[in-house]
Amino acid sequence: MATHEHSHERTDVRINDLIGPRLNALAAKAPIFAGVGGVLCLAGLALTWGTNYFLQSYLFAFMFWFGLTLGSTTWLMGHHVTGGGWGFLIRRPLEAASRMWPYVFAMWFPIGIFMVLSMMNNGLDASGHHLPMNKMPLYEWANASIRDGDKVLTAKSGYLNPLGWLIRSVLFFCVWFGLSFYLNKWSREEDESYNPLVRHRLSLMSAVGLLISALTITFSTIDWVMSLEPHWFSSLWGLIFVVGQGHATLIVMVLMIRYLAWDLPLLKKVETRYFRDLGNLMLAFTLLWAYTNYSQFMIQYSANIKEEAGWQLHRTTFGWQYIGFGNIIFHFAAPFLFLLMSLTKVNIRNLAKLALFLVFARHLDLFFYIIPTFRQSPMETFRSFAFLSDIGAPLLLGGLWLMGWSKQMTKTNAPIVPQFDERLEGFWPLDAHDHGSNGHTPLAAAKGVTTTHG
Repeated sequence: MATHEHSHERTDVRINDLIGPRLNALAAKAPIFAGVGGVLCLAGLALTWGTNYFLQSYLFAFMFWFGLTLGSTTWLMGHHVTGGGWGFLIRRPLEAASRMWPYVFAMWFPIGIFMVLSMMNNGLDASGHHLPMNKMPLYEWANASIRDGDKVLTAKSGYLNPLGWLIRSVLFFCVWFGLSFYLNKWSREEDESYNPLVRHRLSLMSAVGLLISALTITFSTIDWVMSLEPHWFSSLWGLIFVVGQGHATLIVMVLMIRYLAWDLPLLKKVETRYFRDLGNLMLAFTLLWAYTNYSQFMIQYSANIKEEAGWQLHRTTFGWQYIGFGNIIFHFAAPFLFLLMSLTKVNIRNLAKLALFLVFARHLDLFFYIIPTFRQSPMETFRSFAFLSDIGAPLLLGGLWLMGWSKQMTKTNAPIVPQFDERLEGFWPLDAHDHGSNGHTPLAAAKGVTTTHG
């Protein structure tokens, strides 16, 4: 339990009052990252003109920041369903991230435009031969000449066709917009007055929303990533991305807490068990990442079916196996060992150091999932100068995302904790036992209760 002898702050302390200057500083620094990324992307485009290297880099960078936004929306719903003190540590950052869908849709828009262009391109060069892989559009099934000449792609054309892909993508964004809108709308209502119905609506919608989120994550990642190799399929695909996005969200939220509030008196009053909860969740998702990826590999390795072997062969030959081995070390072995130690999990600074390492590991994971489809070996990345876009695209989109997120945090200027959430009572430094200026807290006053302490 949180001790109450130090609980004398007002419960309505606002985000801008507490971390506003640091959010403004982040908003000022983020364009620098975006600018550096943009310059690298332009250099990569100039040196690889006429190929699709930039599109490959852009897609894997987009999948990280898209996954962070959807992961935040999903974690927010998970918190509304389950509660838990750890959730109040990251609830406001999660809400701000869940409002990033207009930015993410704008990031997706170039991919949608290239899908439209793919519909108009028959995939043949001027002499009538198929274009090489480094000049092909991202999705080969989008080209009618390729699709019609392939029995597998023809059989899947009822689902894998450009128009259906575009319609589904827009529907996914509409669903995510809708979930985010009501999560934030009802959260604002919860800050304005005591109404148990609002808490009930949030819990009920979040329970249904978690199922919807799982389904949309599955189908969107099938459309955007698995269909890059349309002859291949995996029944674990959706779960792998659910785990990856959940993990990425946790590590970025830990970094945000560390950057924005690590030295504030309020954070020092938060019980260490809540940080340990975040660390344990990171450990659980580290194990889940290893389990799901290992299961996918072993199932397909044991089956040894031609249709399933291609994807694995692209990632276990020509040097890609070393990237895969590094992925295991960076994404599982190293963080697993550190997260077993309690010292890592109870200290936000230690957690943040590990989280920064895991941000790189998550990008490497997405790189390994997407890039080998198009490049024969890792050395091709360096010989072709595609590495410029591989580095620049995450920086470009990351700078834009952080700029939007920091503005969302300052724009709403919500109370640092929900004002009328009954789950806070007795479990948080700024809870319903704290004094306002008149001896009442918002929740206690709404219930007609006066709180007094010796």
